Amino acid sequence: MPQFDISSFPSQIFWLAVVFVVLYILMSKIALPKVGDVLERRHKTIEDNLGKARALKDETDAAIARYEAALAEARNAAHDDIREASEKASAQQAAETAAMARKLSEKTSAAEKRIAQAKTTALGSMSEAAADIARDATAKLIGVKVQSKTAENAVAAVIGE
Repeated sequence: MPQFDISSFPSQIFWLAVVFVVLYILMSKIALPKVGDVLERRHKTIEDNLGKARALKDETDAAIARYEAALAEARNAAHDDIREASEKASAQQAAETAAMARKLSEKTSAAEKRIAQAKTTALGSMSEAAADIARDATAKLIGVKVQSKTAENAVAAVIGE
């Protein structure tokens, strides 16, 4: 093998050094700066995208906060409307209940007056009928004719007990 021949070592070392220096210069002056530029652009693009993402996140958070505030305001308005409608319905119901109670009270007092009048009339008729029955019964049982005034007084005394 020729590469292991000691007499060719100096030329091999020379060409190794020449090729190494040329490759080193090519890599350091051409290839590595391009790779560095690509990496730098990539890093800058990533940083820009992260900045945009942060800005969009902040904008989204602000929109969410506005949405939640509007939602809370709508809930409060709905609760206020419900409470107002409930109070209005309660007041209307109370007014209708009071009106109905007044009407029932008037009807009850009118009915009580009619009942009292009917009772008075019935008791008056009953007193007269009882007095007539007592006079007739006295006439038939003992044969004595009692005056109507006396029979009415006797019935009134019995009813008054």
